[in-house]
Amino acid sequence: MTTFRYLSLVPFLIIAACGDNAAPPGGGSSSGGSSSSSSGNVPQDGGADVIPAASISLAIADATVIQGSAVELTLELTRGASVTGDVGVKFATLPLGLGLPVGDLVFKAGQSTLKVQLSAGIDGKQGDAKLSATATTLDGATSSKKDFTVLVRGAPGTLDKTFGVDGILTLPGAGLLIQMAVRPDGSAFVGGKGVSEFQTVIRIASNGTVDLAFGNQGAAQGEPVENSLGNRLFARGDGSTVISGYAPNGTAVRARRFSSTGSVDSTFIATDDGGDVVKATSAAETAQFLYLGRSVGAATTIVSRFSLSGVADAAYHRITVPTLMEAMTTGTDGLVAMCGETNNVIDLVRLDAAGAVGATAHPFAPSTYRRCTGIMPRKGGGVVAAIQTADNPSFTSPTVGLVATDAAFQAVGAGFGTNGYVYSDPGAIFSLAEDDTGRILVDIGPSGGTPTGVLRYSAAGILDTSFGQSGRCAPPADHVFLAAAVLPNGRILASGAKVSAGLAPRLFRIWN
Repeated sequence: MTTFRYLSLVPFLIIAACGDNAAPPGGGSSSGGSSSSSSGNVPQDGGADVIPAASISLAIADATVIQGSAVELTLELTRGASVTGDVGVKFATLPLGLGLPVGDLVFKAGQSTLKVQLSAGIDGKQGDAKLSATATTLDGATSSKKDFTVLVRGAPGTLDKTFGVDGILTLPGAGLLIQMAVRPDGSAFVGGKGVSEFQTVIRIASNGTVDLAFGNQGAAQGEPVENSLGNRLFARGDGSTVISGYAPNGTAVRARRFSSTGSVDSTFIATDDGGDVVKATSAAETAQFLYLGRSVGAATTIVSRFSLSGVADAAYHRITVPTLMEAMTTGTDGLVAMCGETNNVIDLVRLDAAGAVGATAHPFAPSTYRRCTGIMPRKGGGVVAAIQTADNPSFTSPTVGLVATDAAFQAVGAGFGTNGYVYSDPGAIFSLAEDDTGRILVDIGPSGGTPTGVLRYSAAGILDTSFGQSGRCAPPADHVFLAAAVLPNGRILASGAKVSAGLAPRLFRIWN
């Protein structure tokens, strides 16, 4: 994700919120889920289902409907050989907010498929709605009941109100928790600077609740850090987590590991200290290695590699990169990629397997861009980097944007944004994420009174105006967003804070 210098948060209120559940543009809807098969006796030869001659079987697939729109349900009727007449269908009482057309639903003689529009109002309850329908022959001789589920969800870029309280989860403790790591099972970790400047990590269970078995009532604490905004957070397959950042002495970058229960692993101390004042820290991790970077002087970055147990790798120790790198990641090829600037020119650098500077890209960007605040790998290869104009303690009115490389680490030109550059909102980009379709999620953090929000761009860097309000999901009033990540089910998890509660940590879930 990102590395930051000199950040200051300025509290303010947001009036327009992504929690405003407006109908999606164009009233579009989507459906999905597993289909239901008709019941009956399956022939031993593996052929089609067979039902008794005087019976019927109704099938309806699960579906998804966006509030403010409708989804088409397909009803399938299988008849026994002696059932030839009309068959009526009645739905049980629908949950509040769902509606069906007025009138009788009837499978006419010889008809096996019916389609019906199920609508969802704006103010109905989100989540799984359990529905049922019963098909009955007109003489009442036989019937078939089918239970199915419809997920009622908000429009893309609105709060998922099945999460926490109306989409907001209160986190334990205090502090700025701006790093996130998501696991394949849907659980997640949120980390950053907690109480008394201590590193803090909170585990969120896959059901969207704070895992109270982790650490102390859900929160694990590490050691003091000078600036949590330079931290990275990594979730490992064994349930442990690693968090990195500035060391208290100001001259080192350090990482700590928490066990799967949230206790500090005292045997793991990955540190690189050269004695020089650190201007920025960065970190990245693969399935085999942990990388820590520290930028010192005017244009020097030192990168060291460690085993996953925190032991320094003598063959890849204190590699010098002749530029000021401010963010680091590892690509799908396992190589380290970094973003920074030299003499106000944006640099994207990829190190080879031995740590030598390999490919270097200088993407197009206006000359006023002088900082890199984040970098992430693309699933198809290459990276996307966040760049920014301002370089001062207050970040009063920075302008931020995105640049990208292809899989060969060449700067992307006309195929990304405008001539390879994407202009974004004023603010500070706190995190970058990518969903399974290649869309780019950008979290704009609070800075100098500018608004915050999660923005969605296409894989080609075009703002997706169907997301939230004109491409932006703004936080609810009196809240700010600080980071965003994509869950395995496609929904967006955003960390943030409540302003009037002294920036007390909160977590939000957003429909994607």
